[in-house]
Amino acid sequence: MRTGTYIEYVTCIKEISRAARDAGRARDEGRDPAEALWAMEASENKRSVLFETFVLLSHDAAATAAHAVNRRTWELLRAAREPGNGTAQLDIPLVEALNGLHEAARSDLAIGRAGRAR
Repeated sequence: MRTGTYIEYVTCIKEISRAARDAGRARDEGRDPAEALWAMEASENKRSVLFETFVLLSHDAAATAAHAVNRRTWELLRAAREPGNGTAQLDIPLVEALNGLHEAARSDLAIGRAGRAR
C-alpha cells in the first residue's frame, strides 16, 4: 500500500508540473491556458488528498521530504496562476525536492540501489 501511495503522490506532482508548464507555454504562444490550468488544479486537488495518506503511512524522513515537495509545488502553482507568467517564471526547483523525496522514500521502503555505498 505504501509503495502505491508514494507512486501516486509523485505522479500527481509530475501532472501538476506538466500542466503548469503547458499553461506557461500557452501564454508564451498567445494561446488560452485555461485547459492546462484546469488540469493543474484538478491534479492539485488530488495531490492534497494523496499527501494526507502519504504522511500517515511514511516515516519521518519521507514525510519531511514530501513537505519540501509540497512547498515547491505551491510555489509552482502560485507562479502558474499568475495571468502574465510564461515558462520563464515557472523555473521552480521542484526536481531537486523530488530527488530528496525519492531518496527518503527508497529508504523508507527499504529499497536500495545495487553497487551504491551506504
